[in-house]
Amino acid sequence: MEAGRLQGEDVPIPSQYDWIEVRSVRVPKLLELITDFGLGEVQVLALAMEESDCLVILDDLLAREVAQLRGLKLTGTAGYC
Repeated sequence: MEAGRLQGEDVPIPSQYDWIEVRSVRVPKLLELITDFGLGEVQVLALAMEESDCLVILDDLLAREVAQLRGLKLTGTAGYC
């Protein structure tokens, strides 16, 4: 987000919102093996596998398939499934 801000994009500052929790994510070796994933997809899937009863927001087709195989609740950024 900081990189976007430096490029002039209007991005939120997470610390200004008490409902946002910034966390470090441990990426399982299994996800590191899928080289088609970007860092964002890997971190979203890793966090979703750590947490129970969360909603995963993904648009990448392969990442969505992995989420479905893992039994994760899934939606896309436009709300489509």
